[in-house]
Formats: sequence, C-alpha cells, structure tokens
Amino acid sequence: MAAMTAEIVLSDSGGGFLLNQAAGRFDTAGVFATIVVLVALGLLLTGVVALLKCRFMEWKNLAGWAGGDR
Repeated sequence: MAAMTAEIVLSDSGGGFLLNQAAGRFDTAGVFATIVVLVALGLLLTGVVALLKCRFMEWKNLAGWAGGDR
C-alpha cells in the first residue's frame, strides 16, 4: 500500500501514475481498468509467494512442528 501511494504521488510512470492521470482526466474506464490490472498483479504475486512458501517450507511439516500454518 505504501509503495502504491508513493508511486501515485511521486512518480512519472507506472500503474500509480496511470491511475492518477486517468483520475485527473475524469476517465472512469481508465481508472477502473488500472485498478483491475493492479488487483490482478497483487493476486498473482500473492499466489507466487504462497507457492514459494509451500515449496521452501515443506521441511517445517516434515519436522513435526506443532501448531499448523503460522
């Protein structure tokens, strides 16, 4: 969230910049399209991190740690 906020305020390229430009032009379709793309990227990156966690943390389950997924 902080990175996106900083990008909206300070950058001259990127998703936050596109969102800011579209909002400044009252381009509703552009605002929603940018938000959809940013949400999709967020979900994709969350999925990648979850897969990496499962891959590299499987030793935790094999070692008999109690408490499940923390």
